[in-house]
Amino acid sequence: MGTLLNLVDHVAVNVTDMEKSLKFYHEVLGLKLIFQTERSGSDLDRALNVPGAKLRYAYLQADNTCIGLIQYVNPAGKSYDRKNCDSGIMHLAFRVPNIEKAYAQLKEKGVRFNSSPVKIESGPQKGSVFAFFTDPDGITLEIFQE
Repeated sequence: MGTLLNLVDHVAVNVTDMEKSLKFYHEVLGLKLIFQTERSGSDLDRALNVPGAKLRYAYLQADNTCIGLIQYVNPAGKSYDRKNCDSGIMHLAFRVPNIEKAYAQLKEKGVRFNSSPVKIESGPQKGSVFAFFTDPDGITLEIFQE
């Protein structure tokens, strides 16, 4: 019997300012912009369980994964104020072939990292290297090299 859920189609991130987020994800991180649109209506209200929902949506591609950016125009969402240790927090990790090069290029573009790349010294990912940073809304992102 096959797995019911076998592929991730996309990951969505709620943002407060679509232009600022598009600039970051498209121009700074280099993700390919597939499309932008606006959505509203009673079907969307029911699907999201958000009465009166009106949103702006952008779809970007990072090689084998798509990322949706969602800005709620109505009702406007609250600012992100959680920490990495809080339950329910997720982050996006981007695999890179050369983490030192990616780290340097992103820093040159103004990306602020929590720290320089960290090497995993033991366990099943021994030898892998990672570094965390945030998007304009404070959402945690990661670059990762195996």
